[in-house]
Amino acid sequence: MQGLVLVNKPQDITSFDAVKKVRYVSKQKKVGHAGTLDPFATGLLIIAIGRAYTKLLDTFQALPKTYKTTLVLGKTTPTLDPESEFTEETPLQTPPTKDAIETVLASFVGENMQMPPDFCAKKVNGQRAYKLARNGEKVTLEPAKVSITELTLDDYKPSEFPEISFTCKCSKGTYIRSLVRDIGEKLGHPAYTLTLIRTAIGDYQVANSVAIDDLTESTLSDNLFSL
Repeated sequence: MQGLVLVNKPQDITSFDAVKKVRYVSKQKKVGHAGTLDPFATGLLIIAIGRAYTKLLDTFQALPKTYKTTLVLGKTTPTLDPESEFTEETPLQTPPTKDAIETVLASFVGENMQMPPDFCAKKVNGQRAYKLARNGEKVTLEPAKVSITELTLDDYKPSEFPEISFTCKCSKGTYIRSLVRDIGEKLGHPAYTLTLIRTAIGDYQVANSVAIDDLTESTLSDNLFSL
């Protein structure tokens, strides 16, 4: 069994866990994915089965990604997501207006230099940054150029800790957790990513994917495709 499959990753498992499940069901050793999702994130993974298809993963990794995200203003964590304890909680006396939020979102459309989060998989002196950060060591990362082609407000819930939901279409290498941090800074408040869903990779849609829990030899075979 060889080919490509669109998988919907649930919360609280790693992208590698999804690969292991596909490897088990397909009975193939050579299995890989086109772009990691953090454990707290959900959504689309493109998984390749067999050497002929894993060779294509770089092509898929280069495609633009689309995410739906909800951020919370007034709070933040070291990991910039729900996977660590809050280090700052400052209730907002005056939540930003919808117009102010839309103006800030629009300011990120185009090419930007983005600082990766300390908790990321980039290597620093041969070690993963997140491992250094977990050990309390100083992490020194370099900003990278990213491109955002779409950033639109989907929902806004003003409160002491406002929730802002938006859709982002962006280039490979864009960290949504960093984008959330930077949006918060422009709005004058700390922020962290509450939820993150990858809805598309290029033209491949999560709506056409198969859930991990539904993966069997039969459903995998039915959902395999090739280029």
